[in-house]
Amino acid sequence: MRESATTGRMGREGTPRGSRQVFGEEELELTLVSVVVGLALAVAYHLLSVRLQGWFSRFSAVLLPLVFVVGFLIRLLVLAVVLVVIALWTPLSIVAVALSFIGLFTVLTGIWLYRMATKGRKTPPPGDGTPQVPIGDVDAG
Repeated sequence: MRESATTGRMGREGTPRGSRQVFGEEELELTLVSVVVGLALAVAYHLLSVRLQGWFSRFSAVLLPLVFVVGFLIRLLVLAVVLVVIALWTPLSIVAVALSFIGLFTVLTGIWLYRMATKGRKTPPPGDGTPQVPIGDVDAG
């Protein structure tokens, strides 16, 4: 076994840590668990942000921007603390957790924003001059 010149630590098969290694079943399971944890965090974070925005919207219009910014910073701080705890005290892959969180949270936020933008509309926005037909009207067309 040789030591890594930069870290002095050895990998599992006697290769320096940080060098390219083939994933074994244990590493694959750990990565999949990391992805599931990231997805669960994204769903929880999204639900929390939607609930808090609904709750914050009850404030006066003057304080609303400040309340939204403070709420975002608090949620961001909580997420950072959770990621640091995962990185320091669990064997989970922080990269897999973070990437799965970012991916799913982006998708959920996009869907939520689309639903909020089209809420109350029965027809699609005017476009290229095609006739406006109510969405879901089976007989039209």
